[in-house]
Amino acid sequence: MKNFTNLFRYFITRVFFRAVGVHLSSYLNFIEEFWRLNEEEQREKQLEFLNGLGLKDESGKVICDFDSFSRLPIMTKSNFKSRGSTIIEKSAKGSFIRKTAGTTSSPTTVVLNKDELSKLLAVRDYCFKNHGFRLGSREARFWGRATNGFRNDLKNFLLHRQIFDAVADEPEVFLQKLARWNPVYIYGYSSMVLEATRIVKENPVKLPRLRGIVVTAEAIMPPQKAYIESTFAVPVIEEYGSTEFDVIAFECRRRHRHLVNPWIHLERESEELLVSDLSRCSQPLIRYSIGDVAEIYHSECGAFGSFKCVGEIKGRTINQIAYGADGKRFHAVIFSRALEHYMVRVDKVFSFRFVQNEVGVFHMNINGCDEAEENRIKAFVIDFVLSELGVPIEIELSNTEKVDGKKPYFEQQLEEIH
Repeated sequence: MKNFTNLFRYFITRVFFRAVGVHLSSYLNFIEEFWRLNEEEQREKQLEFLNGLGLKDESGKVICDFDSFSRLPIMTKSNFKSRGSTIIEKSAKGSFIRKTAGTTSSPTTVVLNKDELSKLLAVRDYCFKNHGFRLGSREARFWGRATNGFRNDLKNFLLHRQIFDAVADEPEVFLQKLARWNPVYIYGYSSMVLEATRIVKENPVKLPRLRGIVVTAEAIMPPQKAYIESTFAVPVIEEYGSTEFDVIAFECRRRHRHLVNPWIHLERESEELLVSDLSRCSQPLIRYSIGDVAEIYHSECGAFGSFKCVGEIKGRTINQIAYGADGKRFHAVIFSRALEHYMVRVDKVFSFRFVQNEVGVFHMNINGCDEAEENRIKAFVIDFVLSELGVPIEIELSNTEKVDGKKPYFEQQLEEIH
């Protein structure tokens, strides 16, 4: 009976998409055919997309290849917001509005027409399909506290999903809800999935038979992934994307984050990722500075999508620079690496957060351990940063509550640097 109900609800979701003008099937077919092409043929197709935009540089010369992209200015979030306000006012009835979470600044509003939204959702469906579930399969979303109201309840019903909050709910209530919902897959913030995993580990219950757990929005380390996978007995899949572009890269079973959107062109400048959507008309997004520092590499893995993959994501460029006691600057990714080394050494998993509001001093919040463990971690991180970077730091233990929702593992709150 449950299988029939799930199938019926999946059918309702797919019909809903079609009813609002979102055509998944045709674009899904195009995406699958595109990634079956060889790399030269893919490049030719993307050049067709590019030439259809009619881009010109400041001198009026047409941009007809990707080698000429550097002649175009980099679009910042502030540029995008200023242009977006005019577009929103003029947007046609039937456009779809999406808003970023606004974790690094004020929220950004994204306008999409039906064709553009269809492409983004078809890319997501393509990624899910390669892991054995689909857009419209029964989803448990670990997203923090759900927004109440009839409109949101109806939206979640039509999208065949339920929102869970492992932080706010009592463990017994959370586990009962999860068991009743019996999801096909889980989707959510890495920190929320980790907290849910801790609850499941401490309260042995019969788990739903999942096909995958998709983590997004926050960095996750190999020991944390292994901890989640051993608890739920399914693969943990990393998604890399943003509200502006939805899915940019998606992880295969061999741990490569493949580029998956045929209309996306990704480049790096000074290690920072620049993203261009070659099909976007409602709000042109060309050489958009997404704010992430990351690697791009060519793999030999042909699991799905492109052979080009997104490697280590060091984090948002905004507020990711930390300062040691001697005033020396360093990238906050060192804290993530230190905790990864510690977790492997002790065979335990923690969620953590560092905040700096004074030069050389960091407030550390670790969830899932006692005070003695916190002090051991504190000493380890201080030694690790000193041995790896030669930078002395101080760490103070913080007793702040667990993070609710999307938060970075490091936040710099220094008001002024001399």
